[in-house]
Amino acid sequence: MRKKTNPLSPFLNLARLRADDPHEFRVSSGRKPYGVAVFLIALFVYVLTVSPAVYTYDSAELALGVYYQGIIHSSGYPAYLLLGKLFLYLPLHPDYAVRLNLFSALMGAATVYLLYKIIAELIGYRPLANVVAVLLFAFSLEVWSHSVVAEVYALHTALIALAVYVWLVHDANPNVRYLTIIAAVFGIAFAHHLASTLVALVVYPYLLWQAPKWRVRLTMIAITGGITLLLYLYLPLRFATNPPINILVPYFERSLLRPDDLIWHIRGGMFADRMLAYPLPEYLLELMRFGGYWLRNFHLGVFIGIFGIGDLWRRYRSFCIVLLSIFCIQVLFFSSYAVFDKKTMFHTAYMVWAIFIAAGIASLLEYRFVRVVSPALIVLIIVQLAVNWSPAGHFRDVAVADRIEHTLHHTSDDALLIGPWTAIWPTMYYQKIKRLQPDVTLINYTVLGLAVRDSMPDAEQEDWDDVVRAHIDRAIQCHPHDVYVVEPEAVEGRHKLTRISDDLYRVERTDETNTSIECNAITAAD
Repeated sequence: MRKKTNPLSPFLNLARLRADDPHEFRVSSGRKPYGVAVFLIALFVYVLTVSPAVYTYDSAELALGVYYQGIIHSSGYPAYLLLGKLFLYLPLHPDYAVRLNLFSALMGAATVYLLYKIIAELIGYRPLANVVAVLLFAFSLEVWSHSVVAEVYALHTALIALAVYVWLVHDANPNVRYLTIIAAVFGIAFAHHLASTLVALVVYPYLLWQAPKWRVRLTMIAITGGITLLLYLYLPLRFATNPPINILVPYFERSLLRPDDLIWHIRGGMFADRMLAYPLPEYLLELMRFGGYWLRNFHLGVFIGIFGIGDLWRRYRSFCIVLLSIFCIQVLFFSSYAVFDKKTMFHTAYMVWAIFIAAGIASLLEYRFVRVVSPALIVLIIVQLAVNWSPAGHFRDVAVADRIEHTLHHTSDDALLIGPWTAIWPTMYYQKIKRLQPDVTLINYTVLGLAVRDSMPDAEQEDWDDVVRAHIDRAIQCHPHDVYVVEPEAVEGRHKLTRISDDLYRVERTDETNTSIECNAITAAD
């Protein structure tokens, strides 16, 4: 436990009336179960608001990937596939997608607990400051919304929080065993989410510098590298077995049995052109947009955290520099990532900011206006919970499942269904796991677009679009049975459509439609 050792500067002491009695605000005992309490509160809220069915975006793909131990989008997430598979064996719910949603809830609550332990180790066991900061993080929009659906972020933050907590324990009581544990955690984290490398850039050199001997440093590197390598080698082994879920087949001309293609997949090759994608003026605008995400998730907590940075800087400067470095690297990198859902990717930065919030609250509570601050902080948590209850909680969100069931119900046997990532993955989940219309052929034109970009790296956007349209037109012309599209924009202007429902259109082919097309290309995903 670290206590404040440096007094505030004289002008701050004059501006704020500090308590006369130094024992008026006691640091509580670390043995009290506040950490367990916030874990249970977070877990209760997450389970209460967990999605009751398969969800869209990456969730359905992850559920399929875990169930079949298949090949999913870059970087493959082997640690998630294996840990998620173990969780699926627990008979918590008849729907496998919901079981994986509950896995996210458990990992989200574990992050909350570890974050509490980090804060308690860093600034002391101050119940109000610690609990408020942790719950602000737990009930922030993005953290909450990704702790109730199958996603990779909750496990990612849990692993990072575990590494940071063990590091703090080691810093207080140096022990080679702690360094070994941290090395193992980073090995798993690297094989789960590439964003772990952004944390390691800051933390790992510091840890190696803290190691007492070169033998220990080499052991740490060997443990981290060995675990990461073993987990990623799982991907080519599974690829060789031709699993039912394989995003590379038939869209990409790549094989994970080739070392160069395996490295391409691990380093996020599908999305490499989206990284560091903005020119400087647009990049600065994206950084400003992050400010909006930041305020949306923490509200007044943004300003309390700024105050906390100053307080933490005086008491524990080296760790404050590390935390600021982690925060800035996360923000700078993901702001440069040109994807539509990047606002969901700042979880680690938010976790760091919660530590600054705790330091700020702890400092505020040392002054006489504590009687005003304490109720205001409780109100802040209540507001955070109320404001985000509906947008973050998915407890009634069966819209995706209902839409997919409706789509497949109105799709004829042996038809072809064309749609984007957000529609085709949930549809495939219903096909393969619920056995609903398993003979319908699916084309995911989002994945098709990624494959075309990969095969034509020097082309322009218009050229990529033309090739994708040509693939879609060929598939429509060559499929022997009915063809449907989920979003009409994919074929509008080139084919006549009949509206079946709000989310489904049938393509009406004529004898004059693309008669020159040769039916000799890839048309569908297995």
